[in-house]
Amino acid sequence: MPRKTLFRLFHFPVVLFAILVLTTMSASAQTTGGTLRGIVQDAQEGIIPDARVTATNESTQVQLDTVTSSRGIYSFPNLLIGSYTVAVEYSGFKKFVIKNVPVSANQITRADATLEVGDITAYVEVVGGAELISSTTSQIGTTIERQEVLDIPNSVPGGSPLNLAVLLPNTTTQQGGLLGEGGAIGGNRPENNTFTVDGVENNYLINPKSMQPVIQDAVAELNLISNQFDAEYGHSTAGHFNIITKSGTKDYHGSAFYYSRNRNLNALDNLAKEAIEEGSIDGKPRYDYNRLGGTLGGPILQDKLFFFTAYEYSTRGEEANGVTVLGPTQAGMDILEGLAANSAVADLLQEFPVASTASDTIVVNDQDIPIGNVLLFAPNYDNRHAFQTNIDYNAGSHQYRARFLIDRYRSLNQNPMLPQPQFTGDRADDSLKFSLTDIWTLSPRMVNDLRLSYSRYVEDYKVPEEYQGYPNIWIYNMGLNVGPNDIAPQKNVQNNYQIINNMTYLTGRH
Repeated sequence: MPRKTLFRLFHFPVVLFAILVLTTMSASAQTTGGTLRGIVQDAQEGIIPDARVTATNESTQVQLDTVTSSRGIYSFPNLLIGSYTVAVEYSGFKKFVIKNVPVSANQITRADATLEVGDITAYVEVVGGAELISSTTSQIGTTIERQEVLDIPNSVPGGSPLNLAVLLPNTTTQQGGLLGEGGAIGGNRPENNTFTVDGVENNYLINPKSMQPVIQDAVAELNLISNQFDAEYGHSTAGHFNIITKSGTKDYHGSAFYYSRNRNLNALDNLAKEAIEEGSIDGKPRYDYNRLGGTLGGPILQDKLFFFTAYEYSTRGEEANGVTVLGPTQAGMDILEGLAANSAVADLLQEFPVASTASDTIVVNDQDIPIGNVLLFAPNYDNRHAFQTNIDYNAGSHQYRARFLIDRYRSLNQNPMLPQPQFTGDRADDSLKFSLTDIWTLSPRMVNDLRLSYSRYVEDYKVPEEYQGYPNIWIYNMGLNVGPNDIAPQKNVQNNYQIINNMTYLTGRH
């Protein structure tokens, strides 16, 4: 999307024209919250226009007000997800209160009110009298809520919450050898999935996957739209994943965690036992993994300004899992060096693994080359720092939401087929994302949702300088792959700029 400069002019016709133009520029957008709507009527099912409706977020105590239309309809589009109390007031009728009304991302919650004649100082209270509806769209979506994200075991310690999608309808696990992330949705390849975080795009365009990792403890909801997309989601044909992150509440809340795996607590497998007995490795192979972090959120200004922040650090050190390959014995290597066409080929052969004993032979230039199993280990590690902070500000007719995420990842760049230490280079991944949302209530019937975002991702794969000219060599009849990782060296940089604008206008029955 080309860069645009947005001028917000407060002359209504100009504002309306600018909104319509910007709306056409929206792409791959999801709302950051949900919609709360309903009909207000009396006991004889007569509609009540101009009734005052207040939606109060039960976590923050922030209140939003509107009035019903000429058809008795009210609507609060793009509310922060959570539980709400809805209060309806109209002169000559008792106050009507509905508590524990759930609002989820990309879903419509309907909470109707039936007013009784009486003093407005009296009130009728209902608990849980709301329902999710989807009568206005054929789109199918499912939500994993905050507590489920934390409580459901993840297949990878510290792994992406996207892994939990396999628990949802119409999804299957991802088969090996396929690009993408999130699993197969509706029979599609994972590379056809698309991703957003808090309603702004999160796709890595070079390799089909999500660009910005999200700390699991910072996730409020994982929302997946699996098919029958509305036009605004026309980016991909498979699943549309949207992660909604947490907001601060009226009270201070924090958490801390620590997770550890240590080599001294792990049992040896048969390959490692055999390698120790043969002297290929010295002692139990290292595998140490530690993950720690915490969250903190609460009010800065009561009923006005809230913050939420999260941090996570993980580190893993290991000798790469034992990889068993076929390699020539020393006698076989001597024959191969004798067959080498020149010294350059002989130099390449010096990096090949050598088997201690022969178990088979292969034929090279009509000569039998003895080969055997070789178990190889190479050092490996990764370190990750992730940080996120969210700000929510209630300014009356404007609801501002700011999100900032940053992730720094460092690891070794190894040949995944044959991790030899001499070919191991470095890998660096850095990503950041900033988004700003302004939900502007122009009138009880008109709400404008403007989102601006900037994302940056840098991926850098390096090869040791002395081996930058060494090729990646495949010997297919031995299943042997020698050399650096065949995707290195390379460096990719992606910058995303996004402007999204959606307007909601309520008129009559619509």
